Amino acid sequence: MAWTNTRNDIIRRALRICGVIAVNQTPTALQYSTAADALNSIIEDLHNEGYRGSQIEKTSIACVDGTASYATGTDTMQVTMAYLNDGTSDLPPLTMITEEDYYGGIDDKTDEGEPEVIYIEDKEDPTVYLYPVPDSASYTLNYIRIKKVDSIDNSAESIDLEKSWWEAMTYRLAENLCDEYSVSENKTKRIFSKADNLIKKAKKKDFYIKRGNEVSLGAYSNY
Repeated sequence: MAWTNTRNDIIRRALRICGVIAVNQTPTALQYSTAADALNSIIEDLHNEGYRGSQIEKTSIACVDGTASYATGTDTMQVTMAYLNDGTSDLPPLTMITEEDYYGGIDDKTDEGEPEVIYIEDKEDPTVYLYPVPDSASYTLNYIRIKKVDSIDNSAESIDLEKSWWEAMTYRLAENLCDEYSVSENKTKRIFSKADNLIKKAKKKDFYIKRGNEVSLGAYSNY
């Protein structure tokens, strides 16, 4: 399940958890700035540990006449579904096939026509392969991808993030802000404990997604 929020939504909630601001209060510019730096440090630490978080978005690539393969971007963890637009309307979702089907089941991968199937490499930053090969530059490849969450610098940018990561990052940020705002020892312990539990759950979710074992398209059917 994905939640759409902004960087400042995380910051406001983290400050409320710490008791720094009330529910109806808005953080100061300095509070936003300090918390934003801390949040990006948290994201960088997670990256260094090998965890990326996960953001879901729709992306499009213009097809090239006679070209079968397309890079999905260095921040792509997984492609979960894909469909074409022929310049007039959206076409039915492409059928996903395995590596074995693509390399062992298609005799002539240069055949051109309207693409019907897609092979997606089973790795991060995957390249996708269309078959038949597009016979026109009028096609646009649209796909839903799970992407890595990098630093969040735009305060108002809407970000679709798995709920587990929103909760984990919010409480980890609150944990980081406890010393900054002299939060009481008892409250700090409760925040630290919840942050650790949420991070463990989010990391487990991230582990499954990176291996392609758990993908739910229900929340993204509006794409």
